[in-house]
Amino acid sequence: MDHRPERIRIIHELGKPQSLLCGADQFDTYGSGRDLLLLGLGPDPAMAAQAVMAKNPAGDAVIRYVESPEFSAQMNRKWHDAIPAGWVSVSPAECTPSLLSASTVLAFRQNLRLFPSFWGPLLAAVQLQHLRSRNPGGGTQASPQTRTILLSGTEHGLLIRELSCAFAAEGYAVHILDPDTITSELPRLLAQGTPALFFSVNAQGLDMFGERHNLLRAAGVPVAIWCVDTPWHILSGCKAPFWKESLLFVTDASFIPALQAAGAREVHHLPLATDPALFATQDDAELVAPLAPVVFVGRSEFPERRKYFSGIHPDGALQNIAHEMLLRGERPDYHWWAGQLGAADFWPDTPRAVGANAAESTECWRTMCLQQAHPCGLTVIGDEQWKPRLPEGSDLRPPVDYYTGLAAVYRNARISLNVTGMLLPAGLTQRHFDVWAAGGLLLTDANPGMDIFPRHLADAVTFRRPAEISPKVNHLLANPHKAAQLKALWRELILRDHTYLNRVQTVLNLTEPHRLHR
Repeated sequence: MDHRPERIRIIHELGKPQSLLCGADQFDTYGSGRDLLLLGLGPDPAMAAQAVMAKNPAGDAVIRYVESPEFSAQMNRKWHDAIPAGWVSVSPAECTPSLLSASTVLAFRQNLRLFPSFWGPLLAAVQLQHLRSRNPGGGTQASPQTRTILLSGTEHGLLIRELSCAFAAEGYAVHILDPDTITSELPRLLAQGTPALFFSVNAQGLDMFGERHNLLRAAGVPVAIWCVDTPWHILSGCKAPFWKESLLFVTDASFIPALQAAGAREVHHLPLATDPALFATQDDAELVAPLAPVVFVGRSEFPERRKYFSGIHPDGALQNIAHEMLLRGERPDYHWWAGQLGAADFWPDTPRAVGANAAESTECWRTMCLQQAHPCGLTVIGDEQWKPRLPEGSDLRPPVDYYTGLAAVYRNARISLNVTGMLLPAGLTQRHFDVWAAGGLLLTDANPGMDIFPRHLADAVTFRRPAEISPKVNHLLANPHKAAQLKALWRELILRDHTYLNRVQTVLNLTEPHRLHR
């Protein structure tokens, strides 16, 4: 017979049940002040009292406590009656820096998993007070803001190199926070000073319950998240609504209304761009084996697609409709699939079936386009998974390193073919910028994201239906003077308005009010 005590279960902030851990060892300690401050009492105030006694055996300290109203409302009369009569209930607003510095703080460990919006800012204030009090010569007051940008990622991570160079060009020191060491490194940095900005690509470096986000905000550091991929897929990793308080940037502006409707305070459009130094024109034809007239560079699917969408099967009937749409030049993109599948709420439970079907439509669209380009002469540079989707005998070559070999491919290809996906309905790819920066010629499908470019330039290099690819290719190949003009005009435009320096300048301008009024 099982005699283990039954755990209390409550409904947490996101509306799901959560079992509570009970015991005097479920409290984390901060500081060493004379009085005690409890952040949360846990499922049994008697256990909280034991934790207090361990810190105050003489029983002469003032005991204060804060409790989440949502937590308290779910506790029964026995729980309320068990709170010692001499303990003083205080609000978060009463937990001033002076009170925190005069107290030993005991924080119930599950707080952030239960009601993160209530506990996150208060716990962050406690942690910051504790960090700065331990910093030699630092004191507990806010440090002057430094011209340092915190970038979360690794030196070889997504866009870290490009962003580092661009921020440095604007006069900022860049500190790259490796996700493997950020837990210990970030508190150390915040104890020493106040960086100007924490910038995260795809929410890297931010934990799911927002502890680091709240710590940064408590320290006066604005937090910016750049959703380079589908925003809802990224934000589905957040198990607390802290992301709504971040400065959000998206490469696809079509997601902005839904993000705002979900509660995001500030969302801005920030497309991808190029690094001119990486794609500077040079004579490198000998580095590239002879290419077919049309070159396509890209992976067959985004990394870990199968894992993310495991267990989800595409809707066959709707995929048939989507196939016919693609032939007509219509786009069964993420938003279309959301409407067809009746998806209206995207956080905290992101409907993965929407993304899975959009990814399937992407595969169908790219296969159609490559098959249409094949009679023109096609080289595909990508992974082996392309092979069954290409005509037999196709020129399939292994991937080329982005930083060392891709510029030469773009520069020496007569036409670089680009086919955008359906997961980002108005999202542009690196090829929209890099091919032109390298001095190449791009032919791409016409998605709504092309609206950031002059209409006359976009119309000259876009197609809507797969059947339009061959005529467009043949026209460009037969008119080398026009192709040269397009290359020159596009390159001038991209290098003037669409570099990562341009994007970083936008970020700094938009975050300036948050950095000055912290």
